[in-house]
Amino acid sequence: MRSTERLARLVAESRLDDIPADALAMVKDRFLDAVGVSLAGLVRDSGRIIVGHVRERGGKAEAGVIGAGFRAPVDAAALANGVLAHAQLYEDDGTDLIGHPSSP
Repeated sequence: MRSTERLARLVAESRLDDIPADALAMVKDRFLDAVGVSLAGLVRDSGRIIVGHVRERGGKAEAGVIGAGFRAPVDAAALANGVLAHAQLYEDDGTDLIGHPSSP
């Protein structure tokens, strides 16, 4: 079994109760951070451009575009959300990762 398959199986078969409390707290913190930097990305040119493009493209409303107030096809929402998460370039690099490592 390949690494991706093993990881997918682990995620699919895991239960919330199986996750240690400290790890779950870290995940919640990183998720909130990712949403925050994505919302900040809405004011950047790249954020406005991708949100406008995805809105104009239309399609089946399957997934939310963070902070944009509409849903889009999964692939388009993923593209928009990825651009929004990186638009402010808040993901700091270095060994300490004390900034915003959650968008990648």
